[in-house]
Amino acid sequence: MKLIYFFIALSIITRCLILLQAGTIGAIGGNNLGVTSINPDSSQYSFYIGKGLKDNGSGSNSGVMASISNCVSNGAKIISMSLGGGPPSTIVANQFQSHYEEDGVLFVAAAGNDGNSALSYPASYPHVISVAAHDIDGNKASFSQYNNQVELSGPGMLRILNSIQFFFPIICSPSNVF
Repeated sequence: MKLIYFFIALSIITRCLILLQAGTIGAIGGNNLGVTSINPDSSQYSFYIGKGLKDNGSGSNSGVMASISNCVSNGAKIISMSLGGGPPSTIVANQFQSHYEEDGVLFVAAAGNDGNSALSYPASYPHVISVAAHDIDGNKASFSQYNNQVELSGPGMLRILNSIQFFFPIICSPSNVF
C-alpha cells in the first residue's frame, strides 16, 4: 500500500519543520548523499503538502477541513497537522470521524503550546492522535499541553549536532503546534 503523507503548513518555521518531518520519513538512502530515512523505499510513499491556513497562522475550520478533504481525495492516508485553536465543533469532529472510519485516514495533531492542561483542537477530537512534546532529556517540554487526550509524546526540542552544538525549541507558530 502506498501511503501519502499530508502536512498543513502555517508559518516559515512550520514549513522548515515539515521539511524535517518529510526528510525523516522520506530521505532516500544508499546514494552517498546525506542520511537515510526510517522508510528508505520511496516507492512506498509520497508527500502532499496542503495549506489550510494563511501565512500568518490565521484561518478557519472550513479552510482546514477543505484542505484535508482535498488531501483525502488525493489518496492521503496519514495527515499530520501542526496547528490548533478554536473551540470544539461537532461538525468538524464528525468530519474527522468520517475520514477515519470511511477513508482509513490516520490523523495526528500537536497537543498544543500553551503549557497547560486545556484541551486543544483538532488534537483533542476522538479520531485524532494528540501528540505532546518533550525536551531533550525526555521531560515534558515547558510549552507543551498535557491533558487526558494526549496519546503520544515526541521530541519538541532538537539537538543539532554539527561542528557547533546548540539547542532550539520547536515552536512552529503562535497557535498550538508541537
